[in-house]
Amino acid sequence: MGAYNGDSWIERPDLFIKVKDAAGQLKHCSMNAMDMSPSSVTYECKSASDLTNMLTLNALKFIIEDETPLNVAKPEPVAGFRPVICSSHTDSYKCSKVLTTSISTSSSLSIGTGFTLAVTVGASVELEAKFFGSGTKTKFSTEISASTSFNVESSRSNTHTTMDRTDVSVQVPANTEVTINLLRTVQNLVYKWKADFQMLGKYSLKWKNEQEFFQDVTTVLTGPKREIYAFGSWNYPDTDVLRVVITDKYGNEMRSGCEHNVGDTVTDCEP
Repeated sequence: MGAYNGDSWIERPDLFIKVKDAAGQLKHCSMNAMDMSPSSVTYECKSASDLTNMLTLNALKFIIEDETPLNVAKPEPVAGFRPVICSSHTDSYKCSKVLTTSISTSSSLSIGTGFTLAVTVGASVELEAKFFGSGTKTKFSTEISASTSFNVESSRSNTHTTMDRTDVSVQVPANTEVTINLLRTVQNLVYKWKADFQMLGKYSLKWKNEQEFFQDVTTVLTGPKREIYAFGSWNYPDTDVLRVVITDKYGNEMRSGCEHNVGDTVTDCEP
């Protein structure tokens, strides 16, 4: 590229766009049309106050390109849950307990390559996700629809708490104390995604004599030239299940069962 050395002011108007940045602030940005300098020396942005003739980024499609396990799935104690005890008696009896606990599920959306402009992600955005089940697809759609920016190297985390109830009945052998516990198995996955955004709205050309001409961006950019891409990852549990485990007072497992997804109410668990 050569240096910025345009001659006639008629041949080198300034290009103007009005945008909203990732922080929600309106900006009026400009650069001379003949600025070919490597650092774009004429580029500048100033605060704006009105929403007319805005240039926006609208999400067209999200593509889930890959999934990778983040951990080895194995049963773990449920955080905050205290096992319940069925006391020893001289006769065998049926011990019934209600196990209730709150389960926290976390997810995080990270942007590796993005942009500093605000974006619009509507409910009609296309989602290509061959790795997703219906529940995971709904969760991802909800998270991206709530996003107003895809700022480079940023991330957002969400934690959702679910109440779980399991009604358990256990036949306790005579002269035996048993413990009823809940174990949780979580398989966290990281999904790699690509997003296609399209520019909508107007830009303007303004000359030194203050004459200004507005034009829709579609008159100069069409097809892929109007599109901007973002890339990132999303961490979310693919598997999250609870299992009832019965042990003796020494911690030896006697039996287990009643595996269910977190949040599913189980009313007749008899492991």
